[in-house]
Amino acid sequence: MVADQLVRVRDADPSLDLDQLAEVMVAAFMGTLEAAWLVADQDEREAVYGRFYRAMAASVLDDDGGYVEVAEISGRIYAAAVWYDYSHFGTSAIVQQDWDALLTAACGVHAERFRLLDATFASYRPAVSHFYLAWIGVRPDRQGVGLGSALLAHRHADLDDVAIPSYAVAPSHACRRLFARHGYQDGRKIPFYLPANGPAMWPMWRDPTLDSKGVS
Repeated sequence: MVADQLVRVRDADPSLDLDQLAEVMVAAFMGTLEAAWLVADQDEREAVYGRFYRAMAASVLDDDGGYVEVAEISGRIYAAAVWYDYSHFGTSAIVQQDWDALLTAACGVHAERFRLLDATFASYRPAVSHFYLAWIGVRPDRQGVGLGSALLAHRHADLDDVAIPSYAVAPSHACRRLFARHGYQDGRKIPFYLPANGPAMWPMWRDPTLDSKGVS
């Protein structure tokens, strides 16, 4: 954990946190392989990602189908996680029509590539009750000090209390190791690849446990 600094994990506030949250997620994901697959031009990618993450977080916070949680130190947000609730059979955490409109408005000419990403991920998501960790990001200058672990442990504690499993897709080996430390196991079909010569992705599953104490 972050030495000598108090980390607070809480629900994001849609009236106060959207700008900081989007800034954190852009910084966390700008240099990833899937980001380059989504938007090849780096300058354009930063603008698209800024609009997308702000709109996505606002959409989730305005709905009862998911959670946006942040990890902050001294009032500043350094990490965030977005979860979708698929714990009830037949429910959809995202209304597709609204999501399509969001992608068009935020991503412009890149919206179809974002839709392709969503469709690919959805084809591997388990058709059973679970919570889905859609995004978890930490500012690059604060990675490796326990903020991601704090976010995971916070949500896992609640999921363990009600015996709900969780699912995530690791976009890198580092992320895969982090998830494994928190009880996630590789799925049966690993890795899968994004279309059009895209990067590898590792689907992972976590069963609820009686001991949900976080690890760094």
